[in-house]
Formats: sequence, structure tokens, C-alpha cells
Amino acid sequence: MITTVGAVALVLAALAGLFGIQSNSNLNAAQIANTQSAANAATAQVEALARATQQAIAQANFTRADALRLAAEANKLLLQASSDADLTALLSIRSMKTEYTPQGDAALE
Repeated sequence: MITTVGAVALVLAALAGLFGIQSNSNLNAAQIANTQSAANAATAQVEALARATQQAIAQANFTRADALRLAAEANKLLLQASSDADLTALLSIRSMKTEYTPQGDAALE
């Protein structure tokens, strides 16, 4: 009977050891996953900042292009003898309100 109890205790001890090893393995896997998750979050933040920067650059480029387009239309009207002076002035003013450009300024002179 004592040997049976001893054998059962030995088997249970071995099982406890195996469970401990598996537990440590799970802990290591969880730590690796946590580290990867933190790295992914940092990457996502960097990419979001890059997207925001690119969006701001695109918006600034669009605004500048629009101001230059309006100034070009005003300058084109200035070169036409029969052009409407009010329309030319309005295009120039709109160009300058959109963004200052030398082209828009020249159309106002």
C-alpha cells in the first residue's frame, strides 16, 4: 500500500513538473506576444503620424496650386484687351486670400 501511495505521489510530482514546464512555456509565449503587440502599436503610431504629415503636405500643395491657378486666370485676363477688369481683380484677390503668391500679387498691380 505504501509503495502504491509512493508511486502515485511520484506520478503526481512528475505531472506537476510537466505542468510547471508548460506554464513557463506559456508565460514566455505571452511575453513575446506582448512585446510584439507593443511594437505593432508603436509602428501604427509612426505610420499614423506619417499619414497625417503627408495629408498636411497634400493639402498645402492643393491650396498653393489653387492660388496659382486663380492667379494664372487673372494674369491671362490681364493680357486680353477686352477682359473684364472686375473679374480680373476678383480672381487676383481670391488668389491672394487663398495663399500669397507673387503671381497673384502681380495680377493685382
